[in-house]
Amino acid sequence: MLGIVVTEFLEPDSQAAMTGSNITIRAATSADSDAMIGLLHAADLPVTGVADTPGNFLVAEENGVVVALGGLEAHPPDALLRSLAVDQTRRNGGLGRLVFDRLWQQAGAARYSAVYLLTTTAADYFERLGFARIDRDQAPDGIRQSAEFARLCPDDAVLMLRSVTG
Repeated sequence: MLGIVVTEFLEPDSQAAMTGSNITIRAATSADSDAMIGLLHAADLPVTGVADTPGNFLVAEENGVVVALGGLEAHPPDALLRSLAVDQTRRNGGLGRLVFDRLWQQAGAARYSAVYLLTTTAADYFERLGFARIDRDQAPDGIRQSAEFARLCPDDAVLMLRSVTG
């Protein structure tokens, strides 16, 4: 069984001091950008803006290698789930769920009203996480103006919503 450490949202130096486990979930830094972009490319997900905003992301790291990531983009009062990707060799082991759960805690702490996402391949997975499919014309203005909604995701991507505040 793998050891898992889920770090709090600390400064990167504090996170680096945690040892003794195979997997660590922590806030991403600019040093993680290449690994993050590689994971996103492998999952056929948009990479635009990732290198510019690594602080929006969490990474799961195993023995110094980034094996999963997920991010939230703030569009107050809501947020956009900006990718959830797991290395192909590590899928179906719960890493995506661990990263999502930490992002969900972050969304609650930030007091977002709802989290939205766009997907072309994972709607069933996100339904199991409590998201509901909605019509794209129901997206609030902040989400509509995001690069992912406006330009990066195809028009046939499914828009999904999950309320944070209850």
